Amino acid sequence: MQYRIPSLNGYFLQTQASPSQRSFQGCMQLIQVDDHLADLMAVERGMLGAFENVSLDMCAIIDRCLPNHCEHGGRCTQTWDIFSCSCDGTGYTGATCHTSLYEQSCEAYKHLGKYSDVYWIDPDGSGPLGPFRVFCNMTEDKVWTTVVNNLPAQTAVSGSSRERRTMLQLNYSATMEQISAITDGADHCEQHITYTCRSSRLLNTPDGTPYTWWVGRGNEKHFYWGGSGPGVQKCSCGIEHNCIDPKHYCNCDADQKQW
Repeated sequence: MQYRIPSLNGYFLQTQASPSQRSFQGCMQLIQVDDHLADLMAVERGMLGAFENVSLDMCAIIDRCLPNHCEHGGRCTQTWDIFSCSCDGTGYTGATCHTSLYEQSCEAYKHLGKYSDVYWIDPDGSGPLGPFRVFCNMTEDKVWTTVVNNLPAQTAVSGSSRERRTMLQLNYSATMEQISAITDGADHCEQHITYTCRSSRLLNTPDGTPYTWWVGRGNEKHFYWGGSGPGVQKCSCGIEHNCIDPKHYCNCDADQKQW
């Protein structure tokens, strides 16, 4: 950096203040005093001014922020001697932004006496996964953790065919890694999607190729729906033998003109 120093006598005399009380610690070049380039070699030989703890022709400062010791996106700053971390907006606290500000689960919030509401959780605590928002339902003996998606309550689909398919994508308020951290530690997990039909066949039962499927987190196709199971091309009414049309295993496959 360039540094201009106005003075009355050309150079400042040596100060009695301790190094920690002086205003600048760092590296400079092209120093000018009263618009004249300072002769640092003359200073080093003792011919001009006085200096201490100065390294010439090199910058002796240590980069204490490389590597960055601040975790979870914390911002590192330093003085000549120490570094510090700013944890603002990270969801973590502590000297290196290591400690999460949030509980690891909805169950933990319930133990703190909290009620059903939206909370931030951090399932792996101080691990690499960041915190995210969920809805904690604490009205039952079991605590339910709900991760919401961006699909509206009702989405109309019309004019779909084998040649022009309709695809709906569910984007959740958490990454797949964050969702896995919840489901891996849960006693039970379910995903609920309702398909309401009118003249719209779903599974094309009993023997046809399914018209509709969903894709799991492993990118595999699934042809079963709520109340059924993998490999069973039936809706719940087909399993329970109470479909509207007994020739089909799903009410939608009856292809009726009412909802």
